[in-house]
Amino acid sequence: WTNDFIHNPTVRDTSDSCMTPDRQPGMCINIQRCEELVEVLKKPGGPSQEGLESLRRHNCGFEGLDAKVCCPTR
Repeated sequence: WTNDFIHNPTVRDTSDSCMTPDRQPGMCINIQRCEELVEVLKKPGGPSQEGLESLRRHNCGFEGLDAKVCCPTR
């Protein structure tokens, strides 16, 4: 599943603020710092296809080898 997530052709701008796929304000941060989305990765048996699609839609760049995601702000 990692290759599918890493090779996302629709990577958005890597600026700090972003818009989530649900049109909510967010911050483009390392996925490890986004509790809501890192939970998708920690599901027993790995992420579902739906979970992978959600991660792809939230992708906004990379920090070294780690993906950055548009994490919803609360």
